[in-house]
Amino acid sequence: MPGKYFVIVSRANDTVLDVQGASEEPGAKVITWERTEAENQLWYIDSTTGTIRSKQTDYCLDVEVAAYAEDTSSSSSSSSSSSSSSSEDEIQYRSTLVVNPFNADEPNQRWRFNDEFIRMKDDQEKVFDVTGDGSVCVWEAHGGDNQKWHFDYVERRYFLIVSELNGKVLDVSGADPSPGTKVAMWERHEDAEDNQLWYEDKHGVIRSKLNDLVLDTSSGILRTGEPEIGNGYQLWQKQSSQISCKVAPNDVLDIHQGNPDDGAEIRCFAVHCGENQCWHFEYL
Repeated sequence: MPGKYFVIVSRANDTVLDVQGASEEPGAKVITWERTEAENQLWYIDSTTGTIRSKQTDYCLDVEVAAYAEDTSSSSSSSSSSSSSSSEDEIQYRSTLVVNPFNADEPNQRWRFNDEFIRMKDDQEKVFDVTGDGSVCVWEAHGGDNQKWHFDYVERRYFLIVSELNGKVLDVSGADPSPGTKVAMWERHEDAEDNQLWYEDKHGVIRSKLNDLVLDTSSGILRTGEPEIGNGYQLWQKQSSQISCKVAPNDVLDIHQGNPDDGAEIRCFAVHCGENQCWHFEYL
């Protein structure tokens, strides 16, 4: 089963989308570059917002559009006062692919991938386009290879899910691989073991390395479960410092009553951003 992250490969020359210079600044330019699978080349789909995000910063692919007046001085050395300023026909637009923090009011951050094209959701004739110098812009679709892409998912990476409350981790109790086993807080093992290791699948859903089962709060407390289509209590994903329900983002994983002990139960609870609701992923 592939992991959450992928590289975006150009059909024209097999280079991949790359945040230039591994910059972490908002507005950083996105170019094509030789494939290395560094974090500035890894992306994931956030289906909740319709965005494509960078693993490096969680920023979204975005378009920076600038208008400029075409230089016509070489074609005419004199002009009447009525034509001394640029006409509307002389205004040109440049678009550059960049990364920016998510903005719910920005349509230029929403994309759809189909028929080898990455299309703007609100104007599907506008697609990613590689220019001659390796820059990437958004342009009218014409079907050339420089506008065609594929997503190549990379090997999944495992991590511990660590509580900000006390540094303890999510643990499949007793390393029992059976569906329905309780998932609780526990001291981390000295050597990483499968019942404390997790990964994100290609849809961003968290699964156990022990058995590929998903997190499930259908019973009221956190357990492992066989994936069930339409079960929103299984769709848990990392959002900022919370682990939130994909279909109800204000519901998050919560260490019940802030219990600091081994075996503490995890439940679904309304977000309040206390330490018992805050987590980080510690990758191996």
